[in-house]
Amino acid sequence: MHEIITNIIEKDINSDKYNYIVESNKTYLIGEYGVGKSHALFILFLKKYREYIDNKTKTIPCFSTARELGQLGGIQKWLSETIISNVDLLIFIDALDEVEYSVAIKIIEEIEFINERFKNVRIIVASREFATIRDSYRVQMKTLNDHEIDELYSIVTGTESRVSFYRRYSVKHLDYWKMLDRPFFLLVYASIKMSKSTL
Repeated sequence: MHEIITNIIEKDINSDKYNYIVESNKTYLIGEYGVGKSHALFILFLKKYREYIDNKTKTIPCFSTARELGQLGGIQKWLSETIISNVDLLIFIDALDEVEYSVAIKIIEEIEFINERFKNVRIIVASREFATIRDSYRVQMKTLNDHEIDELYSIVTGTESRVSFYRRYSVKHLDYWKMLDRPFFLLVYASIKMSKSTL
């Protein structure tokens, strides 16, 4: 399984499937549970880190969870104002929806302050639906298309996939099949199928 996960990560790093998130110039990546927000953010961080190490960019990528920021007292406690003021940064913050409401609001307010004051800093935050986030600041996380569903299933199981076919034409368990456009549920399904060695 470790090798499979490594292959998935490397494949995604070498693709442009998540570039739309950065290119949108939006601050908040919004999506339902299991749709792959955390994975997308981590892949983007690794891509940007490699670009920085290879001297392809001067922008330094940073990654943190909202919970860690809450424990540290905020972004400016995590990264000193000296760093924020003088270095080009791309900050990825994951799981805003997994902290207490008061902590999330504090992070949102701090992001607004940093966005207004520091033009050298870009912040991208992953979260499920959060009412106080304005529509103009959001980019919606894309679900998997049929090709991506079959490809991911095949990578995990080592077998040809017919999942997209069943999703389109099965008349039973429609809600069950519809959920498989979210990577988390597709991976669970593929792992169960692989452990049973059946299709």
